[in-house]
Order: sequence, then C-alpha cells, then structure tokens
Amino acid sequence: MCAKFKVYNMNINQYLKSIGKTKKDLANELGLSRPTLNLYIDKFENGKKIDNERYELIFKRLFSDRIVSKKLFDKKMDAVKYLLERDKKYDIGSLTPEAADIVASIHNIMVNDMCIDDWDRKVYETIIIILTRYRKDDFFRELSGYFFDLNFNSDLSNITEQSKVYYSCFYSCFRDLINNPVLNLDAYEAFLERRTQLSLERAKMNSQKSEKIKDIINIKIKEIEQDFLDKGIEYSEEEVLTEFIRRVQAD
Repeated sequence: MCAKFKVYNMNINQYLKSIGKTKKDLANELGLSRPTLNLYIDKFENGKKIDNERYELIFKRLFSDRIVSKKLFDKKMDAVKYLLERDKKYDIGSLTPEAADIVASIHNIMVNDMCIDDWDRKVYETIIIILTRYRKDDFFRELSGYFFDLNFNSDLSNITEQSKVYYSCFYSCFRDLINNPVLNLDAYEAFLERRTQLSLERAKMNSQKSEKIKDIINIKIKEIEQDFLDKGIEYSEEEVLTEFIRRVQAD
C-alpha cells in the first residue's frame, strides 16, 4: 500500500523517502545538480520563489498542497520529464516556459503542415517577415495584434489610440473583402507599382550593404599587409588571405 502525504509545509526529503525516491533520483530526473536541487527544495519549503521560472512551476506541479500518492507523483514526473526533454530537443531551455511552449507548438504545427505536399511557402516567408520586422514596424505589430484580439477574448481596456486606428482600418478592409470581393483595377495597379518600388529599394539596400562589407574587408586587408611590412616580412596573397580568415574567426 502506497503511503500518502500532504506535501505542502512538509519536509520534501521525508516525502521522497515515503515513496521510495532519493534526492539523487530526483536530481537526475530534473536535470539538476545536487546543490541546485537542495537550494530549490529549501526555497520551496520556506515559501520563497525559485529564481528559475521553469523549476518554480515544476516544483509546484510535483509538490502541491494536495494529497499525493506515489502513483500520482510518478505520473506528474513523467509529464515534467517530457517537457524537459522537449526543451532540450528544441534547444529552448533558456526561454521562459511560456515562450518554450509557443516555440514547441509552432514547430509541431509547421512540421505537420509541411508533411503535406501542397504546403504554401508564401505563408512561411510571411511569418518570417513578421518575426523579423514587428519590433520596428508598427504595421506588422498592429496587424498581428488585430488578428489576436479579434479571435481571442483579450483585454482591450488599455488599447492605444494607434491600435484603434489600425484595427478600424483593418476591419473595414477585411469586411469589404469578405462581403464584396470586387476587383479594383486602380488599386491592383498601385499594388504592382509599390511592389516594383519595394524591389528596387531592397536591391539598393543590398548594394549598400555589399559596399560596406567590401570597405570593411579592404580595411582589414590593408591592416594585415601593413603588419607584414612593419615586420619586414615578404607576403603572398595566400598568406594575407589566411591571416584575414584567422582574424575574422578570432573576432
């Protein structure tokens, strides 16, 4: 018969012994060193917050204020180990639990979708654009917020005036598109012109980046050549290139 204990406000070491588990077992299962485990146990038993948010949640899950049998504890531990192994697999252990859950969820959805032959590359390229630009581009951030707030029961009590402007425009546009999808030739021509303009702007930016990179490389090469000359060393192009690569890797 399995012993049952109320873990809250109780010595966790005593509880572990009651279910036939050692602190070494627990440390191995949680991927913690013994000193770190002891620190977390001490903080949890004394009602202090564990600094690592992930393990704060884990300890609350494993050592709650309910009656816990060995069978239930093992079940909870299996769920914890699954999450820890998932985080290690996806290299997301350094993220907050909320962020790690989102990354894992997105990963699984994308893999499942891409297993179907007709997956749409444009969808994923658009996602990449949003992720790389939403911090500095109000449009992408507000567009994402619009879809989220429209589809989820989020709190809009503190919505900004800027968001209200964007949301009203987005809603008007999408409503008309759904209710009356008519081709506007003038708007489509304007779209094509804007598309060409953006393409030219990207080409110009890429050209400027290339020139900056060339300037940086030339400066580095001249520095290396000068170093050889200062030391009275005759050098070949291959030696300069080798030294250039070495310095780049060192940086």
